[in-house]
Amino acid sequence: VGLGRYDEAVTSYDKALQLNPDGCRVLSNRGNALGKLSRYEEATRSHDKALQLNPDDLGSYYNKACVYALQDNLELTLPNLQQAIAIAPENIAKWQRQTQISISSVAIHAFRN
Repeated sequence: VGLGRYDEAVTSYDKALQLNPDGCRVLSNRGNALGKLSRYEEATRSHDKALQLNPDDLGSYYNKACVYALQDNLELTLPNLQQAIAIAPENIAKWQRQTQISISSVAIHAFRN
């Protein structure tokens, strides 16, 4: 996925899921690749399946928040980001540097509503 070959990555993840349909990390990575392809609904479903398998999967909440942020949907970004923060609050600074999500703009939006 780091090489930008997201279609190939999705195909590989689909093959891996045929062998192990309960692969939480594979489902989350698949969701990331689908998000990069702007296939947001599929990405969200993939993250949701990962969270069904592991409701405490930090990465799936964070990545699902990123998918919603890419769609400028702060109302759905915020609860997923809050859940990720609740699981691992020590990651906030790292996430701010690594993502397009601006924690401050999400917080301001939540404060205004």
